[in-house]
Amino acid sequence: INTTYERVGGSGVTSIKPSYWEAVVRAGGIPSLLPQLEGSEIIEDAVARVDGFILIGGYDLDGASWGAAKPPTVVRVEPEREVTDFALIDALIKARTPTLAICLGFQELNVAHGGTLHQDLLYDGPAATDVRHYAKGGVPEPRHGVEIVPGTRLAEALQSDGTIEVNSSHHQALDVIGKGLRIAARAEDGIVEAIELEDHPFFIGVQWHPERLAQMPEQINLFDALIDLARRDTKT
Repeated sequence: INTTYERVGGSGVTSIKPSYWEAVVRAGGIPSLLPQLEGSEIIEDAVARVDGFILIGGYDLDGASWGAAKPPTVVRVEPEREVTDFALIDALIKARTPTLAICLGFQELNVAHGGTLHQDLLYDGPAATDVRHYAKGGVPEPRHGVEIVPGTRLAEALQSDGTIEVNSSHHQALDVIGKGLRIAARAEDGIVEAIELEDHPFFIGVQWHPERLAQMPEQINLFDALIDLARRDTKT
């Protein structure tokens, strides 16, 4: 299993929260970490050396690429990481590598396929509902239900096709769904919470953070499914 680094703003240090690699170890995988890289050849070579991949969470994508205005609440992800992540997505698709995209990674998967985002749910999102998708000021992250679409790869991986509880810490959200992607879960207010790449053995994106929900069997099932598929020869 390989995963991306997250740069700590302005410090010159790259890092990753332990919950990501702990979830990989818990599922029986061996984690390794990939920094920001430049050049498609080295990225493709890195992808060729791993059996599965996790695209982790992070800060916000700038909507300039799809002509969206930038509200003051947007905190842009590091440009170096953004370039690396989009190149990684292309390489992972070509290599047919089992991949789990979490939070920012989920949003990047959509944008990479021509989709768009709500830049801020309070700024340009749908009508307000009772569902809280993020909290500020040290308040614990909210939780809410999501309805899993039956028959999807996500439903199979979670071993659930009903409503499950997830955590939530995002203020951006999917708007237009990218080409070649299908919706795999929605929140109670209609916000898309999971997508998957149609022509791929396992490229699933989730808006929530399953690595922080180790106490929930269905969330661990998601990592188990990724690791199990990574052990097989899925690139043929």
